[in-house]
Amino acid sequence: MPANWQLAINRVENQWRVGAFGVTPLTTPDLLRLGNLANLAIRSGQINEQPVKWIQETVAVPQQITLYAAYPNPFNPKTTIRFDLPHEANVNLSIYTIDGRLVTTLIQESTPAGYHTVEWNGNDAQGMAVPSGVYVSQLQTEQTIQMKSMVLLR
Repeated sequence: MPANWQLAINRVENQWRVGAFGVTPLTTPDLLRLGNLANLAIRSGQINEQPVKWIQETVAVPQQITLYAAYPNPFNPKTTIRFDLPHEANVNLSIYTIDGRLVTTLIQESTPAGYHTVEWNGNDAQGMAVPSGVYVSQLQTEQTIQMKSMVLLR
């Protein structure tokens, strides 16, 4: 996507609606690439108010459920947590203290197959900043529970 463009994404039921706009003109739909989406099928589109023909593009889905180490780590004030899903799954992604107390839940919903990222801002479920220390991100699905540690430095 050209520099200085904006991307808007909205999920409506099982469909993702994507809009992109900017002042740099697009001359072909090949200039607009949407990466990291599984089974992407663009049904319709417009460039400069003219309909364009789209070809269905399938992007490889992950081979297994994977929770990655947060980055940056150590962090302040926020960190990014990445995980992969090879198929749609009910996902619970939560943050715990090193002694097992729940701090906050970042995701608790059905999540489509693909590559996902979520930010944690170092706050608990009530929006209060948690102290410096070691925390654990836990990804739980029907098939697996995976955990990774991270360090918050205030």
